[in-house]
Amino acid sequence: MSHLHEDNNLRDILRYEDDSAGQLSREVVTVATGETLYQGEVIGKKTKAIATTGTADGGNSGGGTVTTVTQGLKSKLGTYTIEAMTIVVSPLEQVFQVRDPDGNLLPDALAVGAYTSDQINFTIVEGSPVIAEGDKWTIAISAGNGQVTAISLSAVDGTSEAYGILTEDCTATAATEAVAIVKDAVIVAANVVWPVTSPAWSADEKAAALAQLAAKGIVARAEA
Repeated sequence: MSHLHEDNNLRDILRYEDDSAGQLSREVVTVATGETLYQGEVIGKKTKAIATTGTADGGNSGGGTVTTVTQGLKSKLGTYTIEAMTIVVSPLEQVFQVRDPDGNLLPDALAVGAYTSDQINFTIVEGSPVIAEGDKWTIAISAGNGQVTAISLSAVDGTSEAYGILTEDCTATAATEAVAIVKDAVIVAANVVWPVTSPAWSADEKAAALAQLAAKGIVARAEA
């Protein structure tokens, strides 16, 4: 990923941090392999991870499987459940109930095949023996590895949310430690570094990310 970047001194970006007891605003972070990040760049943290296949319940009668699992933008930590509620051969009717980790119902899957939602996506594959009413599968979304990357609007692993800003350039040919400002600071909004994307980050998208930083006590101000 390329970046909009001009050479800055950290104090061009960071005007205040809480160093009253050993630089409390700072945190040692691990930059994910393959990332090239710049001083003052907004970073996201990998807070969620997911298996690519579902786990069939031990009591299933059918041999159906759940594959090609991916997270949606609003995925939650915990276990999603899929249950075959209605299986009729003729006329064909298939209804699969989908629940999120809090027990809330998502839209039903109305046939084997691909399912998409804003929380989770998967494919139900018919098996032998065929899927029976009451067959269940689970999909677990667990905590991510905690590594950081450039903030990414389309990411579903947690890095779509602003976690902090980097204090120094970092090219991570392997997972690499760096230092980030993650709370209680004042930054110059105009000097913050954003990834270069197509389409480019809009003013509203930048404002939303800066609001996420503000919730952590990192306040963006216009340069004096």
